[in-house]
Amino acid sequence: MSTKQKRKPIVVLAAGVFDILHLGHIHYLTHAKSLGDELVVVVATDEIAKKSGKLPVHKEKDRFEMIKSLRMVDRAILGDKRDMLKTLKKVHPDIVFLGYDQELAPPLLDYCVKHGIRIMKDACTLNPKRYKTTVVKERILKMHSSSGITEMTALAKKNVQHCPWCRTVSSEDYVRTLEEEVEELLGAFKNKDYENVREEIGDVIWDALVLAHICEREGKFKSDDVIDGIIKKIKRRKPFLEENREVTLEEAKRLWDEAKRAEKKTKNSL
Repeated sequence: MSTKQKRKPIVVLAAGVFDILHLGHIHYLTHAKSLGDELVVVVATDEIAKKSGKLPVHKEKDRFEMIKSLRMVDRAILGDKRDMLKTLKKVHPDIVFLGYDQELAPPLLDYCVKHGIRIMKDACTLNPKRYKTTVVKERILKMHSSSGITEMTALAKKNVQHCPWCRTVSSEDYVRTLEEEVEELLGAFKNKDYENVREEIGDVIWDALVLAHICEREGKFKSDDVIDGIIKKIKRRKPFLEENREVTLEEAKRLWDEAKRAEKKTKNSL
């Protein structure tokens, strides 16, 4: 009487820093789990992450605990502090599953080829411009920065409403205050007094916002249009910033000039 031999479970290995968990990570790990019976996730140590140019917000123990708590993860391990090949040898998976932007270093690739370990790559059905850790961090920083600008703009508006001098001063008079601050900024740069440069930049930004609100009070334009206008202008003239890509100086100049000409043509046609 013969007995059926039990099939050996297929082990899939996935690895990463997993600093700020987002939908891209969930899709990646879910896809990895679907390829086998056991999903082993290697969380990069702080030391390895820093060597690869990624400075984690969360410490390795915290990142490890987050990954371990995910239901599709059967086993989470912290990678070797110096040699990723040691971790690969320890797990010895049937499949190494890479993220769409991951590549195997030659020693790891050679080991997989030698031992018949399949290497598969995530197709990434999500938009990488949105679901990528570096982009998520940028959005967080942008939100933080935007909140600071919003608070300063609100203070500038209150200043125009309640400061006894700003309540009555005209935009033509206040622009001289801004001019004086710019001169002080230039002087600080000339003297290489960078602590003062930092303060003078803040003064210039503040006075520019106050001037915008005084102009709004006088019916010249809306103060919000100043910030909205510069954001739209930079996005038009430097589209590569939104695309998160490097460009040559020549390409940057070409894009700027083309956008500027298009803006001028639109204004002339009005």
